[in-house]
Amino acid sequence: MKLKASLTEIIASLMEFKASFTEITASLMEFKASFTEKISSLMRLKGSFTEKISSLMKLKASLTEKISSLMKLNASLMGSNTHT
Repeated sequence: MKLKASLTEIIASLMEFKASFTEITASLMEFKASFTEKISSLMRLKGSFTEKISSLMKLKASLTEKISSLMKLNASLMGSNTHT
């Protein structure tokens, strides 16, 4: 009878351990899902940031081109003013 009682206690302890382990596993899975969601969000943010940087670089190139054209126009106008 003592052996049966001991085995019953061991089985009960193992069942408690299994329940705790299952809870821990569930918590880890929730954490993994949350972490994956955050990584995905950061990747989208990185993509958006990269797009914005690209747009700013194009804007800078366009402004540089316009400034160059204005400087040429200014030089041309200054040259025509000295001849009149």
